[in-house]
Amino acid sequence: MTTQERFARRRKKLEEKLTRLDLQEARTLQREQAHDEQIARDLAGVPGHFAHGLNFYKLFWVFFLCCFLGVVIETIFCWIASGRLSQRTGLVWGPFNLIYGIGAVLLTVCLHPFIGKSDRWIFIGGSIIGGAFEYFCSWLQETVLGTVLFALAAAAIVEKYRTVRGAALLPARVLECRRASSTSNSRGAGGYRYLVELYANGQRLELETNDAFWFRHDKDKGKVLQVWYNPNARCVERKSWETEFFAAVLAVIGAALLAVSFIPFLLPADREGGGLVVGVRA
Repeated sequence: MTTQERFARRRKKLEEKLTRLDLQEARTLQREQAHDEQIARDLAGVPGHFAHGLNFYKLFWVFFLCCFLGVVIETIFCWIASGRLSQRTGLVWGPFNLIYGIGAVLLTVCLHPFIGKSDRWIFIGGSIIGGAFEYFCSWLQETVLGTVLFALAAAAIVEKYRTVRGAALLPARVLECRRASSTSNSRGAGGYRYLVELYANGQRLELETNDAFWFRHDKDKGKVLQVWYNPNARCVERKSWETEFFAAVLAVIGAALLAVSFIPFLLPADREGGGLVVGVRA
């Protein structure tokens, strides 16, 4: 037997062995695929499997955990911001707030079809759904309870207007940044304000500014500010672009809401038949 024949026989054996290995690999992959498909079919009808699909058990635990975690996170945040522990629960019994649970379930159900998509879709969908849910809660509060949270913003504008009206713009030096005391008109959202020193009518005065800082601003100690001083007010209004911009934004939002509320009364209406139909006659 020549060398060429030996190499040809060895090549033939290697090709046969490679063919058997390819067939064995194909059968193994087919068995694994069939096994995975069987597991998927078995899990599809099992309601107790938490991480698969949407089912009552998953939604219940999402609702329960988020009702509790929302209260914990809000309590810690308000504690750090204001320095005071306050009760943030929404129920009489238990540390739970239903708003967080309902919002989490709503986001879970509505965003479930976006599985596998980019984070951009999750962000946009969550923003739209969260905003719509917040607007619905505000509408429900206004309809059922007759209260409007936007009135708090209007009250802040009124308070600033009452302080600035008839006031004099004076220089003041920051003594410290401390928690708002009971002598101020309101404690604000965060609870920290400037204590400033100013001179008015030949007298030295120490008054708090009408601010609401989340944290202490000790670095501003000794800084000279421009404040609006009104003898009839218990605090002074700090002159800054932040407060002016905030007041302007709130005023624009308030005017827009009033305009939207009065638009139906300004449009032509057909009151025949006991109903109100807004439109234009043909």
